[in-house]
Amino acid sequence: MLPTVVPALLALTLSAVPENTEATFDILFSLTSDATLSGQSIEDEEVMLHRVGALSRLAWPGETFSALMNDPDGGSLHHLFGDVDAIHDPGLGGPGGEFLFSISVNEQGFLDGDVLGVVDGGYEIVIAEADFLGAAGVDDGNLDIDAIHRYPDGALLFSFAEDESSNLLSGDTAGVIADGDILLWPAGTNFAQMFLTEGQINSLVSNALGSSSSTGDTKGVAVDPFNGDILFTVQSPSAHDGSVFSAGGSGSLVSGHEESGLGFDGAIELDGLSVALTTWATLEVSDPRPAPGSSLILSVNGDQPGAAYIVVWSLSLDVVWAWLPGWGGATLTQDVLFTTSLSQAPALTIVADGLGYATLPLALPAVVPAVDVYMQAFDLGNPHFSSNPLVVEVGQ
Repeated sequence: MLPTVVPALLALTLSAVPENTEATFDILFSLTSDATLSGQSIEDEEVMLHRVGALSRLAWPGETFSALMNDPDGGSLHHLFGDVDAIHDPGLGGPGGEFLFSISVNEQGFLDGDVLGVVDGGYEIVIAEADFLGAAGVDDGNLDIDAIHRYPDGALLFSFAEDESSNLLSGDTAGVIADGDILLWPAGTNFAQMFLTEGQINSLVSNALGSSSSTGDTKGVAVDPFNGDILFTVQSPSAHDGSVFSAGGSGSLVSGHEESGLGFDGAIELDGLSVALTTWATLEVSDPRPAPGSSLILSVNGDQPGAAYIVVWSLSLDVVWAWLPGWGGATLTQDVLFTTSLSQAPALTIVADGLGYATLPLALPAVVPAVDVYMQAFDLGNPHFSSNPLVVEVGQ
């Protein structure tokens, strides 16, 4: 019989800390539905960065996820995931920090129960849905991963998007893993264990808010990098479904990462959650599929006032050929467009304003063939930080 909790780790998780102490770490998060931030549309497949005391900003634009997909349909448009609903930043040295994530539906040969990883040149399945099925004893042969956190030793915290019957584990109901339960899969073992049940999550949130709460689905899970406390987001109550909770102190809100401090124009619900261990200046584009003759704006937001960036172009992505801080290195193919953009450096160099935000307006020719243009920005300071790459699909 597998134990239902790991006593030592759970005791550490629930250790007393000052309630609602302001966070000293940044977070990454995704949303359950599209929202607006200072008038800018944010899609639920994009990943945001939030730093205490600042507005949230994009970390992973949809055009970056698309660029790494490498047009698997064989057509003219890159595939864009419909929703990203579980995320984890392991903070490793590869592209994008070797980011891990899961998607909400089966797409492009990936399952909603797979954990995908960013690798040099695209994506790979890091943990397959079939492995989760066996580890959790799920009976029906299908599941959707909704939250993940991977410890450095490989142990995994995770949660499901829906209740699942199990022949191995029980939460608050015998033989059922609820969508609010958090499971622990210890490194080097074949089976997961119940870590926190939905009922225990309810108690933690009730203690944090000072009123009885039913939380429903646990949407995201992470770990405080300083004290090891479990961090999580929940579906309910709606007034706090955009806030980050901690299991520390028998349940507390993480001050500075409440919904009201994230800066969105209206109510939001957080989905995926991770502590941000890898950051870069984010390259964005106002229109990822511009028509010939139209105008668009490239922008770089790196929270570095006065930083100077050059935006370089290419016709394709390559493996990383120059390792740099930030995204992880230069990943644009060194083709004729790359060389031409470097020769136009003065026109493609932009300087960030007092808020660390830089823009570059562009006007496309009236006649241009349908083409994919890949872009990446580089900080001209020392060291030369690299931004995320993205793809602009012109005339498509």
